[in-house]
Amino acid sequence: MRSVIAFAVLGVVALIALLPKIIHGFDSGEETLPVAKMQGGYKPASRNLVIEGLLDVGHSVEKRTTKRGATISRRTYMPLVPAGWTKNDPVHVIYSTSAWLDIALDRMARQPTHKGLLRNVLWEGVPGAVKDRFNQMGLKLADDLVLVDER
Repeated sequence: MRSVIAFAVLGVVALIALLPKIIHGFDSGEETLPVAKMQGGYKPASRNLVIEGLLDVGHSVEKRTTKRGATISRRTYMPLVPAGWTKNDPVHVIYSTSAWLDIALDRMARQPTHKGLLRNVLWEGVPGAVKDRFNQMGLKLADDLVLVDER
């Protein structure tokens, strides 16, 4: 009996842990929009986005995950902003990518649109340590800040 209960509890925990992936998996649409539209808590019809805007690679934050001293994953986070944006304007969208070499980031920054997945299900969002780094750089992060992962 205990093993059945333990198995059921493990199943519920696994389901909860996978819930964001399941929800994203059912989203088959796509919406194209200018990054400025993401202000004010706009809710796109799909979490699969093509966002028109500029990546500010000059204010990028790199987050590494290491295991036994070896880097096993690396993500770069950058503000995705409208033309004319300045450091004094709030940032509403952070774009995340596995690209980290300067040449790859510069190439991405020259693109007029950026495909990504809006990470706003349950606990998803910009990691706290990344927000802290942006704040240390003097960037103003909007209250409605969202994370978009490259896809």
